[in-house]
Amino acid sequence: MKKVQAAIDIRSARAKVKAAEKNKTQSAIKSAQTAIKKLNKGKEKKQACKTGLTK
Repeated sequence: MKKVQAAIDIRSARAKVKAAEKNKTQSAIKSAQTAIKKLNKGKEKKQACKTGLTK
């Protein structure tokens, strides 16, 4: 069950990062950052999402 939730969280974070990259609004960026913080496993995936926000 934890793996399923982790996969859902990763997909959600990626979607929010894409939205933040497209919209560039403060609320979209904050939403993406919050989703990234929820990722508790896989530093590489977490870092990949963060990198998307800083480009």
